Amino acid sequence: MTMNDFNEYVMGTYNRLNVSFSYGDGVYLFDSDNNRWMDMISGIGVVNLGHSNPKIVRTLKKQAALLWHTSNLFLIEKQYKVAKYISELSFKGKTFFCNSGAEANEAALKLARRWGKKFSDTKNRIISLKNSFHGRTLGSLTLTGQQVYQQGFEPLLPGIEYIEPNNIDELRAKFNSDVCGIFIEVIQGEGGVLPLNKDFVKEVRRLSGKYNALFIVDEVQTGIGRTGKIFAYKHFGIEPDVITLAKGLGNGIPIGVMHAKDDVAVLNPGEHASTFGGNHLVTAVAYEVLRIVSKKAFLRRVLEIGDYFISGLKKIQDSYPAIIKQVRGIGLMIGIETDYAKNIFDIMFENKIIVSNIKNKVIRLLPPLIIGKDDIDYFLNIFADSIKRRVNDEIG
Repeated sequence: MTMNDFNEYVMGTYNRLNVSFSYGDGVYLFDSDNNRWMDMISGIGVVNLGHSNPKIVRTLKKQAALLWHTSNLFLIEKQYKVAKYISELSFKGKTFFCNSGAEANEAALKLARRWGKKFSDTKNRIISLKNSFHGRTLGSLTLTGQQVYQQGFEPLLPGIEYIEPNNIDELRAKFNSDVCGIFIEVIQGEGGVLPLNKDFVKEVRRLSGKYNALFIVDEVQTGIGRTGKIFAYKHFGIEPDVITLAKGLGNGIPIGVMHAKDDVAVLNPGEHASTFGGNHLVTAVAYEVLRIVSKKAFLRRVLEIGDYFISGLKKIQDSYPAIIKQVRGIGLMIGIETDYAKNIFDIMFENKIIVSNIKNKVIRLLPPLIIGKDDIDYFLNIFADSIKRRVNDEIG
């Protein structure tokens, strides 16, 4: 199969790279010629437990041999177990199952509007943050505070307004009794791995309570251990009303979740649904993922290995301050701010290391959470050598 063959039949919604992978093992992928590639984005923050994780493979095979799908017209035991587990790990509430992060955010959007209708026909405004990303369906696209993704799809959903991240004065000015919900990522992933300020997040919590609006935290990329906490909001000393999850929850098996506190879980039969959401196969995998990732020792290791990685990157930054402006992140969600992101991306690709280039300004790293120090050292050596040999030469 060539790139031309592929493009003849598959819609061109991605700028795909000309490589095809045949199998994976832990942090590594192997292409059709059996070349080894280091996956430092884990399928865009998805394969948190690594490729072909033996425990996940066993769970998948066992459930696949029993039952894949019935429908949500019936009880699904693993759905109950996952929902209960999420409640125990976050806050007591009820869980809606779907298939992706965008779907989870669409569900939260509908929940916020339904919540507002309980009080007033005018309580329908939603606040989101500039530089955010919440998905590509029409509702989640409107929530996304980046015009570059919205252009060509207007008119967007009405009643959604944007404020600058960390601008408490603007937050206070926009909030009133007509706001039914506010969406935030405590660390903006697609925005360039930008953590919010704790004071700002706490003010979101205070104002949401004051005006009886839903405080919704999008944990699609930050959740499931990515930052060394099971959910990233736990770094900020607050508790939201709603969280949305996907990506790492299924380790590559499609699943999305909206989890809401009991008193705000106001969607009734017929008001929202998902044919495939939370079926037997995906919830069996999700339960095993949660069982592994939620262990204290596992999360502690993510923080420790993340500190090791960030420390190594900052040493490289110290050697090349004209190239690397900033290294930031929490756990194994890391951003490297640089005007040479495209150069670095190309160099790493030539060395068969997969990273993420955000708007030619940030190299994003989301490695599998099971990555070891030897793997990190391998990456750091190539990263430093590549900057020394190539990028440094280009800027003199």
